[in-house]
Order: sequence, then C-alpha cells, then structure tokens
Amino acid sequence: MNEKKPLSIIVINYKSGALVKRCILSFSKQLQKECIEHEWIVVNNSSSENLSEITKLGALVLHSSKNEGFAKGCNRGAQEARGEAIWFLNPDTEYKKGSISSALSLLYKKKSVGVVGAQLFDENEKPQKWAFGKTLTFWVWLENKIMPHKSIKREEIKKVGWVSGASCMIQKNTFFCVGGFDENYFMYFEDMDFCLRLFHKTGLYPFHTTTLSICHWGGKSFKKNKKNQKRWYYSSMRRYAQKHLPWWQRFFFTFLTRCVERCILV
Repeated sequence: MNEKKPLSIIVINYKSGALVKRCILSFSKQLQKECIEHEWIVVNNSSSENLSEITKLGALVLHSSKNEGFAKGCNRGAQEARGEAIWFLNPDTEYKKGSISSALSLLYKKKSVGVVGAQLFDENEKPQKWAFGKTLTFWVWLENKIMPHKSIKREEIKKVGWVSGASCMIQKNTFFCVGGFDENYFMYFEDMDFCLRLFHKTGLYPFHTTTLSICHWGGKSFKKNKKNQKRWYYSSMRRYAQKHLPWWQRFFFTFLTRCVERCILV
C-alpha cells in the first residue's frame, strides 16, 4: 500500500460527477499511451453525490461531509498522494494534445521550476487568458482593465507570476515545503497566492508550457450558483490583497470588491 507512484492526479468534485468521469477517461488514455504510472484521487465535496462510477475507474474517492472548498480539498488529496509529483486538475478539463511527459520533465529537469501549468483552451478552441499571468498588484489589475485584449506572448516554455489551478503540476515535497494551498481561500486566488509563496519560500518559479494543451470548459459546477461564485471570488481577492499588497492597494481592493458586491449581489 505504500508503493510510490510517479504521478498523483487530484480532482476536486462538487456536483460534477459526469465531468470527473469524462476527465479521467480523457487523460487516462494519454497517460497509458505515454506509459506514465499514475493514480487518481478524487475529493468529493458533494456529500449527496454518488461517485460509484468514478470508483469503478480505479480512482480513490475521499468523501467530505460538506463542501470544504477547492484549497482544502486539494490539500486533503495531497495528503493521500503516493506520487513524487502531484497534478491538480479541474473536473471540467480534458486532454487536447501534446505530451504529459514533457511537462513532468520540465518539472524535474529545470532547476528554477517550482510548478508547471499547461496551455488551456476554452470551449471555442481559443487560448484562455487566465491560464497564467503576472503577479497580481494594483498596476497589473489596471493594465488588465485598460488593455483586456492585449496579446500574450505564448512561448513554448515561459516563466510567469502564476499558473492556473485548473492544471498545475508540482513535486509533492515542494508542495508541502510551501505549506500547500491556503485553506482560508474557499475558491479563487489560491493559485496566485501559492505561486507567490512558492517563490518567497523556495526561490522557484511557476512556468507555463504550450507543449501540453488542455480543454478547460470553466465554471460548469456553478451554473446555478453564480451569486456564491461571485462572493467567493471577491472574498478571495480581498484576502490576497490583505496578505500580499501594500496598505493603499489593500484599501483599494477592499473598497472595490465591497462596492461591486453591493451592486451585483443584492
């Protein structure tokens, strides 16, 4: 039971059983093709949902009594992981093209790499803007608002400020060295927070690679729960600001998010 595996893949489920099944089947085919030994760990944050079909696929399913959020679910899954590397995947992802081995190789062979993110495509086959980005500050936020459609250079391998938690690989020892995801983030910004702490703690960088491409449908678990989704987003933005930004930027983001919440969440 203590046998180590080279890759542990962790998926957090919340009312997305059909998507989780599709995700596992999609990536498993490519993993087998590349002869990558692996295990699947699914953390079920939807207590009323039956995931027997997922268990039949060979995945370890960890049940929670309530929805504990993305960060806490990922940390719980990582505690059970037997692999030397961990790959966090959203349930609404599918393999598109490229090499999983190339991303793993980058993780192990390039000394400055701490976490590896894949190229993400949306349902319209377009690269997703939020697959990676610069470390968030007021100035970066302002740049994104002024030039929202600014073209992003997509080098094959690129050092970035953060990569999306929808698909990120990291060595397990490094993950625990940093302290895992901050569980005070229920959803959103935990990936930005982790990447920033990763650099401060270890000097390692997040890297984005286009050698592995993934379809990410985005937000499928929250079609009927948009208000809570927004609340978690703005709450997480405030926490990130309080942890990492100077006082005047903290004030700005707090004021901004409170105003937006009053306008759209009534």
